[in-house]
Amino acid sequence: MPACVSLSSYTLRVKEKSTNKYIILDQLNEEDDTLEIFTSFFDHFLANVAGEDESKKLFRIHRYQPARSIEIESTEYRLISGIVKTGSYGYESDIVNKNGNIITHHRTSEEAELLPFYFLVAIPRNKDEGIVILQSFKQYGIKKIFTENFENYFKSERAEYKIEINDLIPEKLLTELLERGSVTKLRYISFKQPVDLADAVDTEDHEEDPNLKAELILSEKKGIISGVVNSIKGRLPYKKGQNDDPLKKLIEITSFEYDTVKIEVRVNGKYRNIDLCDLGNIRPTMNITGDVVFLNSGHPEFDSINQIAIDLFKELASGLGIESGISA
Repeated sequence: MPACVSLSSYTLRVKEKSTNKYIILDQLNEEDDTLEIFTSFFDHFLANVAGEDESKKLFRIHRYQPARSIEIESTEYRLISGIVKTGSYGYESDIVNKNGNIITHHRTSEEAELLPFYFLVAIPRNKDEGIVILQSFKQYGIKKIFTENFENYFKSERAEYKIEINDLIPEKLLTELLERGSVTKLRYISFKQPVDLADAVDTEDHEEDPNLKAELILSEKKGIISGVVNSIKGRLPYKKGQNDDPLKKLIEITSFEYDTVKIEVRVNGKYRNIDLCDLGNIRPTMNITGDVVFLNSGHPEFDSINQIAIDLFKELASGLGIESGISA
């Protein structure tokens, strides 16, 4: 079974320090383009490696594709995608072949195992907000190291500005998903087993795993989920236990004390799971393990993950209030 691969999305903005105002991304100093700074950054780290600091993490650009222009409604977006390689050094370890238990290499403290991670940067013309998409591999991600290295490079090039790469606004995106998608399941999850799970809800069956957690899984019957969705749309951000709690009131939960509530949303044939009790930490993260093509190396094939990321970009552009007219 391949390792879990996901894509997470962020907004990209540039703020002028003297005025504290956001700047049109292709009009820094009225003529400079953020795209050119990204291109210079990628070129620099194609030839150089970052990592001579206390973090003991190396960072380099393995490859990237030149900007591709895409028009969304009346706005031109320039998309650059590629592969970052990053890893840690500072400790020794043995590399063992699983067949025969033979040590094939002894890694020194000066060596690092570099893992590949996909990225996509979308810079619009005449707009102050772009989009960044970054890959995660198993529990590893590159948001911190990608952002820190670009912030440092950007500061050296344009000290009068500050770059910001932040999570997409979850409430806005969730509202879009609820409007455009189809909510297929509502899952109430407890990490403490109730005394009698069968009595916890009077409208649907349940599933449980006594060794891990207990779940009430509600499917769309008798308008239950539709009622919940309609109730929470205008009440974001949702907080567990809030007064007049729609997630508890509408389904008449009695003895089931939940720790989190997740909804499953289907958009364009793909499923998203969103934790309604932790919207503050939500990013529009998409698990693409079942969709991407894997190489023999165990990592995604570039053209495959690139196309999935472009499709996600279309969805995000629409979710930010832009009607997508992209043809893949």
